[in-house]
Amino acid sequence: MGGLVAAASVAGDRSNGRNPFFQAVLTGFGAHAVVPHLISAAVTGGYTLGLLTTPTVVVPFSWWAWRELRKAGVEKAEIPTAALVFVPLSIGAAHAGASGGLAFVRRPRDMRQSSRSS
Repeated sequence: MGGLVAAASVAGDRSNGRNPFFQAVLTGFGAHAVVPHLISAAVTGGYTLGLLTTPTVVVPFSWWAWRELRKAGVEKAEIPTAALVFVPLSIGAAHAGASGGLAFVRRPRDMRQSSRSS
C-alpha cells in the first residue's frame, strides 16, 4: 500500500493535485477508513489494526487534503468506475501480503533454520 500511495503522491505533486490517479487514491485512502477498520472493529467487538489511526490520521488528513485542493481551485477529476474495483483488490493484496509475512515469522524456528542449512 505504501508503494501505491507513494506513486499517487508523486503523480499528485507533478499535477498540482489534478491527476485522476492521485485523486482516486486520495478518495480510496479516506474511504478505506470505514470498512476495513471501523466496521471490522465493530464486528469483532474489539481492537483491529488501524482503529486508532483511522480517526486520528486517515480521516482528518483526507478531509484536509480535499479542502486544500478545493481552496486551490482544483476540480475533482473524472475517476473511472473501474477504479473502484481497484480499492478492494489493493486492500485484499495488502492483507494477503501481511498475512503471508506474519505466517512466515510465526513458523517454528527450527523449520527456518533447517531451510537455511539445506
